[in-house]
Amino acid sequence: MVVVLVVLAMLNLLIGYVMGWHRVLGRLPGFRADEPADLTGARPQSAAAAMEAAQSAEFLARLHELSSNIQDITGRHTSRVGEITEELSLDGDESNPAAVLAAATELIKANRLLENELAATKNEIELQHQKLESTLAVARTDALTGLANRRAFDEELTRQLALAQRTGAALSLLMLDIDHFKHFNDQYGHQAGDEVLRRVARVLQDTLRHDDVVARYGGEEICALLPGDSIGEAKVATERVREAIERARVEFQGAELAVNASLGLAVATATDTGETLVRRADQALYDAKENGRNRSYFHNGAMTEPIAVMLRDSRRYHFDSVQQIAPYQNGVIPIGSQFRQYHCEDLSSTGFAYIATERPDYEQVVVSFGAADDPYFRTATIVNCSVIGDPERPLHRVGCVFVDRIDMDSLHENGDGAHVAMSPAVAT
Repeated sequence: MVVVLVVLAMLNLLIGYVMGWHRVLGRLPGFRADEPADLTGARPQSAAAAMEAAQSAEFLARLHELSSNIQDITGRHTSRVGEITEELSLDGDESNPAAVLAAATELIKANRLLENELAATKNEIELQHQKLESTLAVARTDALTGLANRRAFDEELTRQLALAQRTGAALSLLMLDIDHFKHFNDQYGHQAGDEVLRRVARVLQDTLRHDDVVARYGGEEICALLPGDSIGEAKVATERVREAIERARVEFQGAELAVNASLGLAVATATDTGETLVRRADQALYDAKENGRNRSYFHNGAMTEPIAVMLRDSRRYHFDSVQQIAPYQNGVIPIGSQFRQYHCEDLSSTGFAYIATERPDYEQVVVSFGAADDPYFRTATIVNCSVIGDPERPLHRVGCVFVDRIDMDSLHENGDGAHVAMSPAVAT
């Protein structure tokens, strides 16, 4: 009976798995034939969707058939055991050792037959499970590049964004578009374009970390999720990808094709949805293409900026590791006693991270710079907060992006004597 229970448990688990996947398929973008185009305007993959729906239905039918087989097998075994017991009882030979031995022999034969039939069914279940795993892997993979496809990316974005917002971990989204991609198709044919896509995909896989999720987003667009990277690290990774693509060469029918790409980067905030994060990264990508291509831009929550310039400028600025920081709310610059000293990391002209003992319950901060008699202030938006150090005495690493600079001559006093910015930074 233990074997029966094990096989039934495996079968029920697999049926539940397939049915869950069958239901999920119907909700995924681009799966149902009547599904509208996604945010990028990509055409629904109705042919592939129909094939996957047919395959999942076939799996369900086969598993239900196996379930019926198990019921038949166990039913026959139960009947046979009943017959043996009844024969022994009718003959009145319960006390006859020879009769009991013969009945026991028949029971052993019945149990062996049951085990053999269940073992064959178990093997069939495992085979169906392997087929299902293979089908699901194909359903989540772009056939041309071998990267994750749009469906897999959407799922991973939803999962990782929820995780980042729950734990305060950092998450960045990089979006890439191959420059002048139509030129490769027009001049060399679509096979050349396919080879360019495959080469760029390999460059991203070789350049980014194993934990980064690289996917073909649609057409000549490729995207990557960079979990755990600070703002500075994500910018460096983005420029490293761009430079690696610029150095790459595509060999095609004796010609060596040079490839460039434009990239957009955005860091997830506490209020982002998958749609808004994609929109900001896409805006940065658009600005990279509009400003000459073969460059990368970063969306800081309020506007886009060129990453190469930001990285270059950050080397020219010198900041101490300890800064005066205070909450920034309603455009009011805090008074001196409200500023506290914090140890800062990755402090550059575009942003910084600071270490705090408590998680901030506000969305923006202000940092005091300059001489004591002639200060200026820079406001910044908090984009992530992660827990570091000893779990029993945790610290919080708070990542911020600069938004605006406020000089003393742009301030005025309100009725309470507080200094208020004439044009307060916009919270994002």
